[in-house]
Amino acid sequence: MAILEDYDAYLEDLNELDDDDQQQQQQQNSNNNCVYIVDESLTLSNFHVKGFKDITSKVENLFSLGLELTVDNEPDAQYRFTVASNNLLLEIDSQIFNLYNLVRDKYCKKFPELESVIHDPIEYARVVKKIGNETDITAIDGLNLAPAILVVVSTTASTTSGKPLSEQDLADTIHTCDYILALDSSKKRVLDLLEARMGYIAPNLSAIVGVTVAAKLIVAVGGLSSLAYTPSCNVKLVGAVKKANIGFSNVKTCLLGYLEETEIYRSTRPSLKRCIGAVLPNKAVLAARMDLTKGDPTGKWGRDTLDTIRETIEKLQEPPPARLAKPLPVPVLDYSSKKKKRGGQRQRNSKKRYGITETRKLANRAQFGVPEESYLESRSAHADFAKTTGGTVARNLSLWLYGSHNPVCLRSSEFTVQSGPPSSLLIHIQKKKNMGKSRWLIWAIIACLLLASSSARELKLFKHKAGHESHYNHTLATILVEYASAVYVTDMTQLFTWTCSRCDGLIKEFEIIELVVDIQHCLQSFVGVAKDLNAIVIAFRGTQEHSIMNWIEDLYWKQLDLNYPGMSDAMVHRGFYYAYHNTTLRPAILNAVKRAKECYGDIPIMVTGHSMGGAMAAFCGIDLKVNHEAQNVQVMTFGQPRIGNAVFASYYSKLVPNTIRVTNEHDIVPHLPPYYPYFPQKTYHHFPREVWLYNIGLGSLIYNIEKVCDGSGEDPSCSRSVTGTSISDHLVYYGVALMSGEPGTCRIVMDPPVVDYGTTDLEGNFILSRNPATPVIKLNTESDTRGKNV
Repeated sequence: MAILEDYDAYLEDLNELDDDDQQQQQQQNSNNNCVYIVDESLTLSNFHVKGFKDITSKVENLFSLGLELTVDNEPDAQYRFTVASNNLLLEIDSQIFNLYNLVRDKYCKKFPELESVIHDPIEYARVVKKIGNETDITAIDGLNLAPAILVVVSTTASTTSGKPLSEQDLADTIHTCDYILALDSSKKRVLDLLEARMGYIAPNLSAIVGVTVAAKLIVAVGGLSSLAYTPSCNVKLVGAVKKANIGFSNVKTCLLGYLEETEIYRSTRPSLKRCIGAVLPNKAVLAARMDLTKGDPTGKWGRDTLDTIRETIEKLQEPPPARLAKPLPVPVLDYSSKKKKRGGQRQRNSKKRYGITETRKLANRAQFGVPEESYLESRSAHADFAKTTGGTVARNLSLWLYGSHNPVCLRSSEFTVQSGPPSSLLIHIQKKKNMGKSRWLIWAIIACLLLASSSARELKLFKHKAGHESHYNHTLATILVEYASAVYVTDMTQLFTWTCSRCDGLIKEFEIIELVVDIQHCLQSFVGVAKDLNAIVIAFRGTQEHSIMNWIEDLYWKQLDLNYPGMSDAMVHRGFYYAYHNTTLRPAILNAVKRAKECYGDIPIMVTGHSMGGAMAAFCGIDLKVNHEAQNVQVMTFGQPRIGNAVFASYYSKLVPNTIRVTNEHDIVPHLPPYYPYFPQKTYHHFPREVWLYNIGLGSLIYNIEKVCDGSGEDPSCSRSVTGTSISDHLVYYGVALMSGEPGTCRIVMDPPVVDYGTTDLEGNFILSRNPATPVIKLNTESDTRGKNV
């Protein structure tokens, strides 16, 4: 009875403190109209110290009284103990929230973006105490944050607009953080004490979900009676926290709350967790009702229910029954009886309707090894549809049109297609002497159809402005895209010796000079001499899917002033600019170009790359032209994003006029960063000239079109005329895969003999180089040894 009297006095004290807190809160609300803003006059000394001391004393009293409870105590004592624990936990949460508001309002002057990244008050107080007035987050140890959150916090801290706090404000903030962490420790002590009493308060609920989860559920809903009358659909969401996805995280999980912490849920395979998530809340509510009415104080009902749930899980995991072998039907010896199968004219027509057509059979007969007439030279302004020697639009097809009696073979050599103005397509039909009237009429109909469907999309279009012609060569594009694909190879031995599978078509005509790998930023490029092109080839690798540094460089859209001579008001993409200028790539590439020119003379330079590699290739081209006075620089990129504003695009088109940007269908990357025509000076802008690859036609008559766009860089009739929503279009150009052989990794593989050709700096970046005068790379006798990771 003495224990009950102590509980009565303790509950009266709690009620008086709650009344005092309510009066203070009402007085504060009457003085301030804003609820979530803490008054500047409300400091740590005149408000929170007294509340903290009261809570600390209450925790100690509750802890001492809880140890005196035994199994023989009256049920009212257990119930009052639970009520006292719940009230104290609610008071601790209220104080933590008040202190969190005070810390947040103080620290927002230093780091206003932190509260939008870290939502938990305890985690927020711990991070604020660690950071303090530091500006370099990477130099702070012991933050213990997830890698994705740490990257966002570091990036945001480097660009924040906040100012350091004064010494007094910083001391008050750290003091408040200490109080928050101390209150959290007190809360954990109360929960531990409550968990120790769960076997007496709710034995059946504890048997199903465990003492820890049972204590959390009872505290969250306000007692065992409240939990018993709460619907199971609401119990399922008790303790659920909506986590903010950081970066590109889009994983969806079953939202369960505290029930996710149960042992049976964690041990269940992922495919069955949804089923367990539907059963656990129902059984938890039934167990709470059983404990409230003291139906089974021993907890046997809860243990039996848990065994039933486990049996259900085992039943769901059983494999399906094996399929029985179906015996063959008994053969029919009486052939005079009618067979049960359909046939006749209807079945033959059905097979013919869904079978392969003659046109598709002819389209599948592709010719290989037939060279083009123009090789590394300017193309003519005419697109000859009849030629079978090459070209993207030209197809070696014979169109079969079925007439009323016999099929008529129409050869494409009987007409030609010529490009005209941007809004027209000229088709010349030449009637030959041996062409019949019906055949000539059929070709006239086809010509009208092409005119109707190609009013704004030309098969080939070449603009002439001020005597300058932008050259595009299909053969050169198919060669350079092979180099852009080869730079993705992760085996340095195969790439440096030029024996990789992607180098088969280029192996006889290319000699690599230097291979550069920046391990720190996950970048890669090579420099070599292509004898068939009589040019120096520089290739850059694109983004690796799971490289955090590559994604930071891609998404760092903030523009940077370009410090090139004579380029005022030109601004470029900060991430791509730093990836080329502030890494190991630039000095190594310039050194390799210099050595190649000393050996092979002043030959042209061709720079290529895919995706982010295309952006670095563009910066390399203008760097060679402006800062190193290279005379003949040609740039051809594939799926390149925007890298600068309109002023930079104008300068680039004048300094590097022989530049081609190839885009494919609905490729998403060339549409990034976004282009806003209403802000022409501030928005990102593509430089000319674009070549857009797309398809026209229906059914089996589908043609690949290569459209050379106008000189604005943002031609609305080219890739901007469609939405950029496809990743698959970004990964394949001209039928060549542009991705790593081992997706999602920056791992480098290299044999020991190749290491002798390389040099490594302090950060782990290495450069493999060879003498251009040496025709063949000679490896040591250890070339047969097993490769190792670098």
